[in-house]
Amino acid sequence: MKIITYREMCNQEGVETIQRGMNFNLGSNYSVILMSVKKGSPYNDFISDDGRKVIYEGHDVPSNHAPIPKMVDQAKTNPSGTLTQNGKFFEAAKASLKTDNYHIVRIYQKMTKGVWVDNFFFKLIDADFIPDENRNVFKFTLEAINEIPDGSVVQKESLDDAKADHTRVIPSHVIQAVWKRDQGKCVMCEATDNLHYDHYLPYSKGGSSINPDNIRILCGRHNLMKSDNIE
Repeated sequence: MKIITYREMCNQEGVETIQRGMNFNLGSNYSVILMSVKKGSPYNDFISDDGRKVIYEGHDVPSNHAPIPKMVDQAKTNPSGTLTQNGKFFEAAKASLKTDNYHIVRIYQKMTKGVWVDNFFFKLIDADFIPDENRNVFKFTLEAINEIPDGSVVQKESLDDAKADHTRVIPSHVIQAVWKRDQGKCVMCEATDNLHYDHYLPYSKGGSSINPDNIRILCGRHNLMKSDNIE
């Protein structure tokens, strides 16, 4: 999991800015979503403790379409009849249930102002439109995958037997705790750029992603030097 600035995130996606949280087919072969599970976030996004599953909430109607967006159903279509971002992701998820392909999504998780974590690639496996207090909202279910796809969809049979790496996504509360403890710099050399979240004990050797004591911040150089060796 690489720590990047907002500018680095935009450059990585080949765009000047990323203004919205849901970006269908932003990449040449995948979509992009921005998420946050911090307290006070506008949407109820969820990351499972093992980091393999993400539940992403759809987006509200614009404030110029409703005085209080949180009081009305999230929209699948625009007034013109075209699909909203919710609608595009919803249709892609439902299409995967009828075909042999999954739509691929890259997830960036906000850590603090201007600082993001690249959670890499997930497969969009389902979508629902469900009651939430006084309205209905979209919920998108995504699961981590191990390999970066060449196309916007991947064959189901190529993923169903593959176990996603549990280290793919570290829960937000662990990210925040480690960032604060390590003061946003490499614990080996105090570098503040090209940073990564690293496991003291790799998952392949029984390490945990949900225990802050097993997570640290390393720069790219020290992360590569470590490999799977336990220091």
